[in-house]
Amino acid sequence: MSRYVIVGAGAIGSFLGARAGHDVLLIPRGERLEVLRSEGVSLSEGGAERQVRVPVSCTCDPVTQPDHAILATKTFQLEGALALLEPLRHARFTLLTVQNGVEAPRIAQTALPRAEVLGARMHGFFEREDGIVRHIGVPATLMAGPVADRKADPVAEQAAASFASDLEAASVPTALVPDMRPALWDKS
Repeated sequence: MSRYVIVGAGAIGSFLGARAGHDVLLIPRGERLEVLRSEGVSLSEGGAERQVRVPVSCTCDPVTQPDHAILATKTFQLEGALALLEPLRHARFTLLTVQNGVEAPRIAQTALPRAEVLGARMHGFFEREDGIVRHIGVPATLMAGPVADRKADPVAEQAAASFASDLEAASVPTALVPDMRPALWDKS
């Protein structure tokens, strides 16, 4: 079973945390932490609502290292999100950035040099309103891949494939691409 850390408990982070179905730690901030501790994630999909309990914390545990991490914050919150992952600076794991824009993967790679960083783009309409995470419209899908020119690395490719397989098992169809930059520029 893969271990996940998800930094950011807005609409996408909460959606992925509730869907992951694996060993997940969701790292929200402020009053959202207390709401998630007491109530869990309120998720609405296709008109059906459900509560999903997801472990939450305000910090990342450096002893229990994740296999995968997801940065699910807004771009302007990236620096603070990466600071929360600082205890993992020397760990090897796959890190998915789901911010709009093209700079997040490079910034994350600089902050966490041993991580295998993948840029990602989440498709679907997500919003958090009145504490409820709503997913409406097109099915949720994710596209992910590296964002730098580099030699093929079988270990990195296996880690990315494992991440994609885990997300697929959590009903988040995931496509891996060899270069995520065109899709990130398109979304910017």
